[in-house]
Amino acid sequence: MPSPATVTPRGVETAMARFTLAALAVFPALETWLAWPDGLTDPFRLVDAAGFGLLLWGALASLRARPAAAPGILCAGWAWTVSSGWRTLALHAETLRAGGPVDAPLVWLRGLGEMAAVVGLALLLLLVVESRRPPGTERRRDGRPTSAMDAFGASQRPPGTERRRDGTSVSTSGGVHQSQRPPGAERRRDGRG
Repeated sequence: MPSPATVTPRGVETAMARFTLAALAVFPALETWLAWPDGLTDPFRLVDAAGFGLLLWGALASLRARPAAAPGILCAGWAWTVSSGWRTLALHAETLRAGGPVDAPLVWLRGLGEMAAVVGLALLLLLVVESRRPPGTERRRDGRPTSAMDAFGASQRPPGTERRRDGTSVSTSGGVHQSQRPPGAERRRDGRG
């Protein structure tokens, strides 16, 4: 029986980059079609164009960086686009509340889209945090984070030693068990530990 696929940060980032490219194949054309009746003279079209440019740059940079992680520019593109979308949604909602001419189902649809985009942005922010994790603090294969002892103590121990609960190291090479104290540890006066 094959084992279930493991979800990795790099895999999620690749999926987000591909989704972004697919959305860029549809979303700019849809925005242009919706804005066409009012003309394309609105200065906020430049804000949208900047967001689309950041999204394209971020998606391509992320895919080119594989197998390394590079979610930063993609996250910036999503943040730019989500904030621009919330601004537009707020303007439409205010116009609707004032009784102005706005297509109400379109406002609801845009609101649902913005909520989904915020979830995507939160996921990308988590990927940025994960990509900034210092070396030696990676997650184990079973998905659990390494402990502070594993992250810092294991890299400072010589090969063939184990760490006891009391903080001392025990040599396990060649069957010889020799207690070693970590630097700065002193022997207790009662002879134990």
